[in-house]
Amino acid sequence: MVVEKTVLYVEDNDANFTLVQRLLQSTGSYKVVRAVSSEDARAALKQQLPRVILLDHELPGMLGIDFAKEIKSDERTKDIPLVLITASVMKREREAALSAGVDKFIEKPFDIVMLRTLVDSLSAT
Repeated sequence: MVVEKTVLYVEDNDANFTLVQRLLQSTGSYKVVRAVSSEDARAALKQQLPRVILLDHELPGMLGIDFAKEIKSDERTKDIPLVLITASVMKREREAALSAGVDKFIEKPFDIVMLRTLVDSLSAT
C-alpha cells in the first residue's frame, strides 16, 4: 500500500492550485492540502506537518518571502523543504528568497515534469 505524502500548497489562485493538485495527486503518492493565505497555512501547519511546502510569492496580505522567513524560524517547521513559486524572474528576488531560507525557487510558468521531479526529490528526505 502506498502512503501518501502531504504537500502544503499556499496559493490563492484556484487554477494554479488545481493544476498542481492534479499533477501531484495523479501519481497516487501525494495528498495536496491548500492554504489560500499565510493565516490558513499557519492553521494547516498546526494540524499536520507536510513533507514539502509549495509557496506562492504573491499572497494576500503577505509576501511569500516574508512567510518563508517565518516558517524557517519556527523550530517545528524549519526543516520542511520550502519551494517558492513566482512569476518574477528578477535576480534580487531570487537572492532574497534564498536568504529567507527557501530551498528551491521555481518561476511561472513552470514545467510540470520538473515540478513533480523536484517534489519527489524533496519529499524523499
